[in-house]
Amino acid sequence: MSVNLDLIKKFQNHMACGEHDQAFDLIADDAVWHSDEIGAPWSGIHKGIDVIKRHFQNISGTTQEFKRHTEQFIEGGGLVIELGGLSCILNKTGLPFKTDYVCLYGLEGNKISSYRIFEDSLRLYNAYFPKVK
Repeated sequence: MSVNLDLIKKFQNHMACGEHDQAFDLIADDAVWHSDEIGAPWSGIHKGIDVIKRHFQNISGTTQEFKRHTEQFIEGGGLVIELGGLSCILNKTGLPFKTDYVCLYGLEGNKISSYRIFEDSLRLYNAYFPKVK
């Protein structure tokens, strides 16, 4: 296993085990974290480790039963691509959300320097802001 892939797996393991401080130690201080753009508390582009920490607090404070599963990793150079899926229940609406995703992790100097997720944002938007009939 490569150093970069090992680092991403360590990060994910720490997050899954609730070891957030250890996980955040693997993120560069000036990292950039791209999330969806639906206007939820966790949404947007998060620059810097303190803002990224708040991003994760917003996710845990607005969802229940948050689960991720990885199907495959692809690696090249300073990039690790993760293919997988996630599911949760949104506290705001009580509705479930489930999607497949592609995550891009940029790595520099043995730290995660960037992250971007591609998921079904329309499905997420509709679960977070359901239409009233």
